[in-house]
Amino acid sequence: MNNITVYSGEDIVSSRKAFLEHTQSLTNDNYELTRINGKDLTEEFLELSLSSSSLFGQKKVLIIENLLLSQKSKEKDKLIEKIKSFPDSVIIFWESKEYSKADQLKQPNFIFKNFKLPQILFKFLNKIVPDNKEDNLKNFHLVIQQIDPAYLFLMLIRQFRLLIMASDNETSGMQPWQISNLLKQAEEFKKDDLIKIYKKLLEIDLKQKTSQSPNGLVYELDLLLADI
Repeated sequence: MNNITVYSGEDIVSSRKAFLEHTQSLTNDNYELTRINGKDLTEEFLELSLSSSSLFGQKKVLIIENLLLSQKSKEKDKLIEKIKSFPDSVIIFWESKEYSKADQLKQPNFIFKNFKLPQILFKFLNKIVPDNKEDNLKNFHLVIQQIDPAYLFLMLIRQFRLLIMASDNETSGMQPWQISNLLKQAEEFKKDDLIKIYKKLLEIDLKQKTSQSPNGLVYELDLLLADI
């Protein structure tokens, strides 16, 4: 049976952390790690990597990142079948998207570690409304107990971008339930206020990237939410 572990899920911060901890533990245990991006993976590379022995007698591990994103479905299936043809191979995948239940069922011998974002994050994002300072701040601090503030910040930027799109009826490609939620929330805001908040978020982003925010991200978001 192949020793294949797949780290994936919408919570890419947590999945990435667990993936890196796993690979570091293997390095500490003197495994020889070979890394490759999914877009560069070929059957020839797999044959060479998985069939050859380590020069120093170490156990070998193949690390593959973003195979799902990088390969077309048929090519991906060929590569996975090739991997399965090496029964003693030790392989770790990391995917920056969720590995679907359907795909998981196709690989019963793989170990899937799927990281989901807590529902409290989406409840917080969907409940942000004007003139609700106390609840906005309370919910924000509840969320950052479970979610990295930097990731929450990215989701805030995304949420207000979507709210602006919804207010302009630019909802092509969105799911019906998502459109309904966004329209309901967008109605609570004036269009100009949505744009101002979005611009403020981008200003905070620039400050973070250029180290111009001495008080830190959480402080900046506290001020923003208190002012909505």
